[in-house]
Amino acid sequence: MSKLDEITIGKYIAKGMMGTIFSATDKEGNKYAYKIGKILPREVKKSLKSEYWRENDFAKNLGNKYPDQFMYLYDSKIENNCKHTQNFSGFDFTMNDLPKAQQTYYKKLAKKSVL
Repeated sequence: MSKLDEITIGKYIAKGMMGTIFSATDKEGNKYAYKIGKILPREVKKSLKSEYWRENDFAKNLGNKYPDQFMYLYDSKIENNCKHTQNFSGFDFTMNDLPKAQQTYYKKLAKKSVL
């Protein structure tokens, strides 16, 4: 069982291009930020080519070593049956502000997500 299975998700905090952040509380009352992110099916397999796995690796290595300067990653998992929908509205920039390769990536991310 994952620590994430014992978390109660609370109020919405913020959103970004790679996910949505909610408040969360564990059984002991400890509070956390809980990120629900989206990944493409080809990124499910662990690889540092994937932004998802690079972020996890970064957080585990630097966040755990320098907790005052970086986020601390307690746990992560891929949930194939997640019903969360990422809302990309309300950003201060448009897709046209990004390079073409990133535009294509984010459009695929919004349409074909696993998580």
